[in-house]
Amino acid sequence: RASLQKAAQASIDNWKGQGVDVSGYDIMNMVEDVDDLREGLGYERILLRGTSFGSQWSFAYMQAHPDRVDRAVLGGTEPIDYGYDSPQGIWHVFERLEQRLNEAKQRDPELGYSQRSLTDAIKQIVQRLADGPVQVEVQPPRSSSPKEITLGVEDFQRQLRSGIGARRETPASLENFPKFIFEVLDGDYRFLAAKVAAGRVGFNGASLQALSIDNSLGISAARDQQLDQEPARAWVGELNLAYKATRAATPSPVVPDTFRTLTSDTPILLVHGDLDLSTPIENAEAALQTLSNAHLIRVPGGTHGAFDQLSRDSEAFRKNLREFLAADFQEDQRVESLGLPAEIPLEPLEFAPQGGPSLYEQQSEGR
Repeated sequence: RASLQKAAQASIDNWKGQGVDVSGYDIMNMVEDVDDLREGLGYERILLRGTSFGSQWSFAYMQAHPDRVDRAVLGGTEPIDYGYDSPQGIWHVFERLEQRLNEAKQRDPELGYSQRSLTDAIKQIVQRLADGPVQVEVQPPRSSSPKEITLGVEDFQRQLRSGIGARRETPASLENFPKFIFEVLDGDYRFLAAKVAAGRVGFNGASLQALSIDNSLGISAARDQQLDQEPARAWVGELNLAYKATRAATPSPVVPDTFRTLTSDTPILLVHGDLDLSTPIENAEAALQTLSNAHLIRVPGGTHGAFDQLSRDSEAFRKNLREFLAADFQEDQRVESLGLPAEIPLEPLEFAPQGGPSLYEQQSEGR
């Protein structure tokens, strides 16, 4: 926390010294950038398309300029007050992943993993590492000699939240996730240690621009308190450390609570994967509570890139999207009248079997 505060302040001081007004990197300036572009191109109204922060940016634009949005297509939904991640939402992803693993075990008894619970295994590992760190010797990628790595509970929790991907979960990384968890549970920390070692080399932080913009969105006191009290925080750790450590340092103006809840009749199509570790699907479900003309397509097996996955792999979804874009909402047609599906599943995950070479051995051999 102290290191994050120091780095943020040093970056702010550096740019101020070069004459840059860093307080200008805030959500309201970004909203007005979009409106300037709309006006410059001569459009009366526009369609918004965004994923993740792009959806949050879209919601903020709709809040500020509701009459200038014709419709919106959003994925990886982040309502305005949902920039901070929910431990419980992340934990629900692991519960759904466990359900998919159990279904896969029934289809393929050779997969392994016996009757052990994935979520129980995560809890056991967290409890074990909370009792004290472990030392592991590994050969990190691009290193000429073995290194001894000290692993603590937060190293494991940070890796949990990325779905053991580089920065964000993908279907491929989730397919290896059970193998990773049970290897660590059985005492093989080498893959985790190699990932941690790689993450400790070089710059690995957010840009000041991104941090300032996110901090300008902030969070309501009620939601902040709710997230801190969620039981799953004990298992997934502190998700929002960077924001909490730097929000007092960044000078960008913060939006008021009255701005953080969007009530809108704009036609909106939401697409969200139920295995999204970056913005859990509960975000989209919460958004629906105040969006009176919106429809959510749930994507079982979809990750943070569910919209792109469907666009690439599902002709049915492409047809649904064309119908939404062609609808004449000027004539008071409602989104629900289009008959869009409640869900479009992806192909089941093909989980890595429990046996065979470990993830560390596979990585070392370049497979």
